[in-house]
Amino acid sequence: AAGVETETDSAEVRKEAVLKTVSSTRLAASRSPFVFQARSLTDKIDAILKESESNDENDDEEGEGDGNPADDESDGEEQPAFDPQSVQMTRGALDRRLKHVEKGQSFATSAAVLLSALEQTSPGAALALDMFNLAVMTIYHSQLSSGDVADLFYLTMMGDDGPSSAAQDETCSSIYTALCPPAAPDMRLGVSLPPQTLVDAAEGRCKERVPTATTGCSSDSSDIPSNVSDGFSGYFIPKPLG
Repeated sequence: AAGVETETDSAEVRKEAVLKTVSSTRLAASRSPFVFQARSLTDKIDAILKESESNDENDDEEGEGDGNPADDESDGEEQPAFDPQSVQMTRGALDRRLKHVEKGQSFATSAAVLLSALEQTSPGAALALDMFNLAVMTIYHSQLSSGDVADLFYLTMMGDDGPSSAAQDETCSSIYTALCPPAAPDMRLGVSLPPQTLVDAAEGRCKERVPTATTGCSSDSSDIPSNVSDGFSGYFIPKPLG
C-alpha cells in the first residue's frame, strides 16, 4: 500500500510540475486575468441570484399570510434592481469561455506530457522529425484560423519569459501588446520565418484586435456587464478556419 501511495504521490507531483509549466507560457498567462475576473463575476452573480430567490420566497410567504390586495398591488409596482434573465445570460457566456480556457489547458498539459516522453525516447534527428510532424498535424486537425496560427507562431518565437500568471491575476492584459506590430520575417537556415502568409495574418489580427483589447480591459471589474463581448478582459475566443 505504501508503494502505491508513493507512486500516486509521485504522479501528482509530476502533474503539478507540468501544470505549472503550462501556466507559465505567455498565452496561458495572458488569459489568467480573464479567468480571475470571470470567476469573481460568476461568484457575484450567484450571490445576487440567490439573494433574489430568497427575497421572492419571503414575499410569497408574506403575501399568503396577509391576503391584503392593496399590499399585493404595491408589491407588483416594485421593479427588480436587475434583470435576472440578462444576468443569467452573462453568467452563461462567462461559463462557456471559462470552459474554453480549461479545455485548452487540459490539451496543453497532455501535449506537454507527450513532448516530454518524446524527448526522453527519441534521438536528435528522429525527435526533430517527430516534432515537425506533430506541429503540422496539430495545425491541420485543429482547423484554426490563420490569425490564431500566426498568434501561436509569434508567441513561440518570443519564448516564455513573460510575466507569470500569478503576477497578472488582477491585471487585464492582452497578448497583442507584445505581438503588435508583428516582427518582420527573418532568414533562418535559408528559410524565411515566419512565412509571409503568417505575417499578413498577424498584421490583420493586430488591426482588428488591438483597439478591442484596449476597450475590453478598461471596464470596471466590479460591474456585471450586460453582455460579454469577444476580447472581454483581454480574452478572445479562437476562430475556426474559414
